[in-house]
Amino acid sequence: MPPPYVRFAEGRVGLLTLQRGDATGPSLLCFPHAGGSARSFAALARALPRDWAVHAVDPPGRLGTAGEPLTSVNQLVETYLEALPPTLWPSFLLGHSLGGYVALALAEKLVGRARGLAILATTPPQLKSSIDGARDLSDAELVAWSARLGYDLAGQLPPEAQALVTRALRADLLAHARFRYEGALQLGMPVLLCGGQADTLCPAPSFARWRDVLRGKLCFSNGGHFFVQSHAAELAAELRDFVR
Repeated sequence: MPPPYVRFAEGRVGLLTLQRGDATGPSLLCFPHAGGSARSFAALARALPRDWAVHAVDPPGRLGTAGEPLTSVNQLVETYLEALPPTLWPSFLLGHSLGGYVALALAEKLVGRARGLAILATTPPQLKSSIDGARDLSDAELVAWSARLGYDLAGQLPPEAQALVTRALRADLLAHARFRYEGALQLGMPVLLCGGQADTLCPAPSFARWRDVLRGKLCFSNGGHFFVQSHAAELAAELRDFVR
């Protein structure tokens, strides 16, 4: 059996196996929200069938990984393509918030290899300027902004770790601001677009605008921007239907 957490690229990229699954079952490869980590998908893994494999990636510069946090989606994608084992690519790529951009950019390079793409609580790229101002906040303001969305940095971590996560969050917000999507409406693989009904960062009508730039199944979960954690069972049901 593979160990649950493996580092690649001189420790800069982490891969957490949340569920090993069966050789005949589906496989998910998950990319976290801005400032998030591979463990952000623990609740989702617990809600999925036992025969599903669930792997999640830690970007550089996190609590579990070395190096400086990267500041563009392209840098993240190139790092993952070089560092991660090729056996992972025949998976369903799943990204939450910023991770949705990462999963989308990877999917464009893996057409014919990846089995599908799920974009969760990610602002459509043509609307993202409405939240990019968050990267100009002070550290204290950034922590408070995250808490209002449901990501409580102050309550989870000691000060040294909180400073590291805040640095990563700031880098991720810069990557968010720099991302552009000019791809085709039809990606070449099945696509699931799932937003949160109570998401204040990307309200449901705004999330529905993904259909302007990418064709796929559009659905909504109860919960806010972090429904991936708070409503994991509901999301797991949507993923089961999508994979079928």
